[in-house]
Amino acid sequence: MKNAVVIVHGISRHQRYEIQDAFATALQNALENETTQDRLLRLGPNAPPKRGTWSTGIEWPLSTDQESIAEAHGLALRVQCRSAGGAGVADEPLVDVFEGYWSPIDKEQTNPFRVLSWLLKSTFVPVSDVRIPATFSKLAFDIGYTAFALLFGLIALIVVASSAERAYHSFVTYAPFDLRGLLLAAVGAYLLAQAAARMWPIVTLRARVSVWSGLFLLLLIATGLVLLGLPSRDAFMAPWLSGLHEPRVWLLLSALALRIVLSFAKDFLVDSVGDIQIYTTQDENARFFAFRREIIKAVGDVVLRVVKSKDENGNPTYDKIILAGHSLGTTVLMDVIVALHELVEANAFAVDDWRRIRAFLTFGTALEKTRFFFDVRDGNFSETISRFRRDVYGHLFTSDAMALNGSPPLPPVRPNGIFWANYWYFNDVVANAVMSYTSARDPGDDLSVATVAPDHPICINTQLGTPRTLWPHSNYLKDRAFWHSDEHLGAVAIVAHG
Repeated sequence: MKNAVVIVHGISRHQRYEIQDAFATALQNALENETTQDRLLRLGPNAPPKRGTWSTGIEWPLSTDQESIAEAHGLALRVQCRSAGGAGVADEPLVDVFEGYWSPIDKEQTNPFRVLSWLLKSTFVPVSDVRIPATFSKLAFDIGYTAFALLFGLIALIVVASSAERAYHSFVTYAPFDLRGLLLAAVGAYLLAQAAARMWPIVTLRARVSVWSGLFLLLLIATGLVLLGLPSRDAFMAPWLSGLHEPRVWLLLSALALRIVLSFAKDFLVDSVGDIQIYTTQDENARFFAFRREIIKAVGDVVLRVVKSKDENGNPTYDKIILAGHSLGTTVLMDVIVALHELVEANAFAVDDWRRIRAFLTFGTALEKTRFFFDVRDGNFSETISRFRRDVYGHLFTSDAMALNGSPPLPPVRPNGIFWANYWYFNDVVANAVMSYTSARDPGDDLSVATVAPDHPICINTQLGTPRTLWPHSNYLKDRAFWHSDEHLGAVAIVAHG
């Protein structure tokens, strides 16, 4: 059994292979430490005893006729169980992890002022009745978190200005003719702030430091201290050393606050919220719409290559294909899935290839948030259009995990849909339970025939335990409960389903 996973990253700046490596490594660890319940869910009631060791390696399983070295050539991270002799264990599925990478497409295309303007215009629309379907406590948390982040950025900006002004007035009181010293001290303060920013990932054990990086960091600190302390060499600067109002303290506080403001504007507003601003642009006349279309194409091309891949005998390379998305990547994948289905309906994509897509795995999904931003700016859809959208989702997805096994072998062969499982945290400001994606339809229904059936869920939602971190949005792959649990269907049973 060969499975393939196409994993798509979400908001913020990502490096190529980053989420692919994180997903494959976490999957390997999850399989190595799986429970008996996991094996039953993965391999069925006749699951063989656990044997062998799981490992991850680099493979190029997809054939290509591309001649450009600039194009990605289907690199996969293969997660496989091997015996002590190195041979693959036949009873265990082989899982190839691919990456749908789109991060560079929309970076550096917006700015903090445009993001803030868009956020305020989209959030506070007095004539719109569009709402995010969530509990009052979840909505209150998300609004409070966002408001606090914006308020924190504003306070930091005020600290920058007030501290710089206090430093200047304190300086001219003691040294009215030495503005050059003030400038050098300000540069030194900023170098120390930069050093503090570089030290933070090391202190929190999120990054390793090499010998050369350590030496550069020490040089940065030493230079900052020298420049910051230069003005105190003069005799008339001696009063600086007495009292808390000496300019160097205020310069350092201003520099630290400035570093926070720059990080907030770049990392949070532009690289994170800006991704959502760009992708939720529906106006085809806008420049951002072209970036959205390019993102869908980049991810869609990877999915198409994996789904249509054949081995040397002309047989499909993979038996089951799982599409996994994090954050905004889930919205991208949803658009890709709908586009692929349109190709099927137009007879441009083989039905047998389409039906090998067996699962849609979402974690930290932005689907409810992006749907809000899509609809709040262009929500004048008729009931007919809204009903058709829901019909299409029901035609594609199901909350029945039996869909992982594929269509029933006996006629009449009826597609049983793509199994959709969603994992989320309450304190993840990006994520929600998937509530608005419901449908009266079942997979395989003829959409041209009217139905009076009530809407039903097409997705299984699993709320994971709240992690103790300020940014839980990046915690899912490290959470054991995401991969396996006795209380819900874990991701490992979906991805490595036999």
